[in-house]
Amino acid sequence: SLVGGTGLRWKRLTGARGGLLLAGALFAGLAMRYAWDVVTYGLLWLAAATWVFASVGWPLAGALFGAARYLAFPAALGLAIAWPMISTFEGERPGLTLVTDGASDPARFLLFWGAVLLPVAVAAVCTRMRVTRRHVAVSLLLSAAPAVVWAMAAFVGDEGTALADRGVGWVTLGALVLAVAGACAVAWGAYRDSARDRAAWLALAAAAGAIVLVTELFHVVDALGFGRLNSVFKFWGAAWPLLALAGAVGVALAWDRSSLPRVGMGSFRLRTAVAGALVGAATVLWLGSLLYAPAAAVSRAREAQEPGLDALAYLNVRDPGAAEALRWVSANLDADRHVLLEAVGASYGSGNAISAASGVPTLLGWPGHQVQWRATPPVAGRQATVDDIYREGATPRIHAVALRDGVTHVYLGNEERRQYGADVATRFEGWPVVFELFGTRIVAVPPGGAP
Repeated sequence: SLVGGTGLRWKRLTGARGGLLLAGALFAGLAMRYAWDVVTYGLLWLAAATWVFASVGWPLAGALFGAARYLAFPAALGLAIAWPMISTFEGERPGLTLVTDGASDPARFLLFWGAVLLPVAVAAVCTRMRVTRRHVAVSLLLSAAPAVVWAMAAFVGDEGTALADRGVGWVTLGALVLAVAGACAVAWGAYRDSARDRAAWLALAAAAGAIVLVTELFHVVDALGFGRLNSVFKFWGAAWPLLALAGAVGVALAWDRSSLPRVGMGSFRLRTAVAGALVGAATVLWLGSLLYAPAAAVSRAREAQEPGLDALAYLNVRDPGAAEALRWVSANLDADRHVLLEAVGASYGSGNAISAASGVPTLLGWPGHQVQWRATPPVAGRQATVDDIYREGATPRIHAVALRDGVTHVYLGNEERRQYGADVATRFEGWPVVFELFGTRIVAVPPGGAP
């Protein structure tokens, strides 16, 4: 295996029940946070296990089978933990298509990745590495394969203009191919030399580079219709911690092996000018990053919030009416019997906070997330219903509409005033007020027969 030289067997997992439970819970947590991360990190785990089996002489098919069997226990446990949430998923199956526009510009690419690439570059330059031509050739072929597949698919699929439209994006793509190939070759050589600590961080760097490389060529087609953007958002978010971890471990290993110059510990002569430049840039970056913790602490201290873990505590200062309304809804409404109407909010905006925080359902929350979670959500119809209710108010027609859709209460807060006018609350004066404080009001929909 990668650790300890012991085999990857079920007995190791079942004998360490705490570790098995932790692994299953970790992947269940990934599924409930970003389901895409399960694919990314799951494939990474599978690849590492397959590598272990192959390195001791198993053929590729047997290595894949052995790795899948080894991972079956924690994968099944994670699925069982996350099943109550996963079982409600009704979204359309995503597809895969070519990146024909929006390839990464080299300058912007470095602006995003430069900070986390610097430690990796320092570790690579300051670590003595040995590779063979065979390792380099095989790694280069494997790294270039996705680009070749992309080019062939673009040509056959009548997307030939994408080859020219990529422009300077070819520079980014070429650099990624070379970087991934180099990391793979050196990791391979280190593993063969039993330098498994060095092989591990290089393999992590190669995995992160491979993820980014693939997103330069292909992207997932999802219900949002944002093109490559969502794939970059999800998969780069998985690659970043892998690369950060690789750089940190690589630099630490180089330091332990006296490959880095140490101030005040003897000669400060750097091995090469390149190493000196990289170490200097990384040092400036690291020193600058030390400012974040105290600056963040000062910024938080100035927000006038009480210390604690309550993520909604900010409402007590920013919107006390919403804070009190949330407490009232949580104490008086039942998620199984009531529906609280709120204005439809944009993703990551302030809308639908009461429904989301209390668990009492509403007609429509964030439309962008609903279309991902459900196959054919009635977004347009429900949006129109919400608009009609708030614009028309407590009329007999709206009363019938509210009863038809199961609405039992209507929330009238800052977001509703912003979307439907400052006088929106006056449109519901004919319905009983069940909560009112700090300008926020909740009215109850009268029962049937009592408009």
